[in-house]
Amino acid sequence: MTELLLYLADRAQHINEIIRPALTAGKAVICDRYFDATVVYQGFARGLSVDLLLELHRLLFDNLKPDITFLLDLSPQQGLERAWQQLNSGQRGGDESRFENEALTFHEKVRAGYLELAQREPQRFRVIDAAQSTDQVFADIRGILASFFK
Repeated sequence: MTELLLYLADRAQHINEIIRPALTAGKAVICDRYFDATVVYQGFARGLSVDLLLELHRLLFDNLKPDITFLLDLSPQQGLERAWQQLNSGQRGGDESRFENEALTFHEKVRAGYLELAQREPQRFRVIDAAQSTDQVFADIRGILASFFK
């Protein structure tokens, strides 16, 4: 619960200081993770009520959601391998390994949670196979954005 409350406080500050002013100014906003991550990590994976998390988002943040969400789907095993490679090579700091140290079942719940959210809101989510090459993932995202902004 403490972890959830810290994430909600951080999100409130981010929305009020960065996202809403940018949207009001007519700018596009790109976020790396948003409320879906809270629903998945604290709800699906940590066992808090998903319905409660969705209700908190509705009440606290006026249900502000992205127009489009890219879900880079990858097996938990591959994701962990990549994360540990980044940590071990120094691309990421060692203090960023809290989630990587979780059991594989935790990561399986995270992936299943994201895929369930994508099924619930197919108009918003675009699922991309992240096992592809970086260039192909980038091309997929670029193509989706080109269609979206037409």
